[in-house]
Amino acid sequence: MWIFERNLYIQYLAVGFVSINVINGGMVYGWPSAFLPQLQDTRNTHVKFHITPYEGSWVAIASLLGVLIGAPFAALNVDHIGRRKMILFSVLPYFINWILTAIADCFGVLFIGRLIAGISDGIMYTSVPMYIGEISSPEIRGRLGSTLEISILIGVILINILEMIFTLSTTALLSALVPVISFSCMLSMPESPYFLLMKNHFEEAETALQFLRGSEDIEQELNDINAEVKLEMEQSKGSFKDLFTIQSNRKSLLLILLLRGCQQLTGIKAFVFYFPLILSVGGSESSWPTIFGFAILLASAIAGANLVDYIGRRKLILVSLIGVTTALILEGIYFQIQQSTTEDSTSIPVVLLIAMFIFVIFYGFGLDIVPIVMITELFSTNIKSMSNCIEEVYTVILGALVTKFFQAMDTAETAYIAFYFFASCSITSLILIYFYVPETKGITLEEIQILLKIERNQKIENND
Repeated sequence: MWIFERNLYIQYLAVGFVSINVINGGMVYGWPSAFLPQLQDTRNTHVKFHITPYEGSWVAIASLLGVLIGAPFAALNVDHIGRRKMILFSVLPYFINWILTAIADCFGVLFIGRLIAGISDGIMYTSVPMYIGEISSPEIRGRLGSTLEISILIGVILINILEMIFTLSTTALLSALVPVISFSCMLSMPESPYFLLMKNHFEEAETALQFLRGSEDIEQELNDINAEVKLEMEQSKGSFKDLFTIQSNRKSLLLILLLRGCQQLTGIKAFVFYFPLILSVGGSESSWPTIFGFAILLASAIAGANLVDYIGRRKLILVSLIGVTTALILEGIYFQIQQSTTEDSTSIPVVLLIAMFIFVIFYGFGLDIVPIVMITELFSTNIKSMSNCIEEVYTVILGALVTKFFQAMDTAETAYIAFYFFASCSITSLILIYFYVPETKGITLEEIQILLKIERNQKIENND
C-alpha cells in the first residue's frame, strides 16, 4: 500500500513540476485579458505607452504566431534530445519575453516579446503531453493529462490578479521568476522511460521507471513498454508520411483535428483575450468579474479532470457542447439587442454575465480538457512528436483566425454575428463528435489502436 501511494505521489510531483512551466504559458496566454484594456485606454496614465485596438489584436495573437516556429522545432528534435531536455529549453524564450515586456516602450517590442514566448508555447505543447502520457500509470492517465489545461487556467488567473496589484513592468519582472523556478524543479525529474527505450538506454529507462513508480519491482512493466516501443519502431519509423499512410494514424489525426477545431470554434481564445473588453461593453468596468469567470472555468476544469476517468471523454464533451451552444446563443441575442437599441439598460448586463458564466462552466469540464487527454492517448510513441506538432500548428492558426474574426466583428459593432457563428459551429461539432469520436475511458493504449481500426457503426454501438 505504501508503495502504491508513493507511486502516485511521485507521478503527481513530476507532473506538478512540469506544470509550473505550463502555468507560465498560461500567464502569457492570459496577459492580453489583463493588460490590453490598460494599453488601449488612452486615459490610463499608469502605462508607458498606448496601442490601438488593431495593434492590440496583433499583440493578442503574437504568441500564437510564435507557435508556428516552436512546434515544428520541437517535433524535429524531441525524439533526438528527449522530452525532458526540450521542456527545460522552453523556459528560455519565456524568460526573454518577460524581460522584453518589462522594458517595452512601444508596440513593436511588445509584439516581439510575445512572439518569442510563442516559441516556448509551441515547444511546451508539443513536448509536455508526450512527457505526461509516457510517465503516467494507466489508472490516472486521464487525470494527469488534464493538468495541462488546468495549469494554463491557473496562469491566466495569476496574471489577472497580479495586474490588479502591480504595474505592467513589475508584473513582467515577477513573472520572469516562474520559468527560473520551473527550470530548477525539472532538473530533479527523470527522462521519459519510453524515450530512453527508443534510444536503447535500457538501464537508464529502468532507473527512471523505478523512480517514477517508487518501487524496484517494475520488471514486467518495463518489459511490456520495451516490447511495445520495439513493435512500434519496427512497424513505423515515425515519419511525417506515416501520419497519413497508416490508417490508425490517419484516423487519430482526423479525430484530434476535429476535437481541437470544435474547441477553437467556440471562440474560446477570443474570450480569453477579450473577456474584460466584452464585459466593459456590457457595462462592467471591474476586474473582479474577469477573475471570477476564470476561477469558475478553473473549478469546472478540475471537476472535469476528476470525472474524465469515470464518466468518460465522449459524454463529457457532448454535454459540454450543449451548454456552450446555449450560452453562445444567449450572448448573441444580448449583443444584437444591445447594438440595435439606443436605450440605456442597467439590468441587461446581468444577462450577459450569466451567459458567459454558463459558457465557462460547460466549456471547462468538457471542451477544455478532453481534447488534451485524447492527444496523449490516440497516437503511438514514435509518431507523437509529428502529430502534436501538426495539431498545435492547426490549433494556433485556427485560434488566431477566430481572434481576428471576433476583433473585426467587435470593431464593426456586429459582435452578435460572431457569437451566432460560434454557436452554429458548436452545433455542427456536437453532431460530428456524436457520430465519429470513440470512447477511450478505461482501455489500454493498445486497445485504443484496435478501436481505431473497426468500422464506425460498431464503434458507436460500443460507445453507447
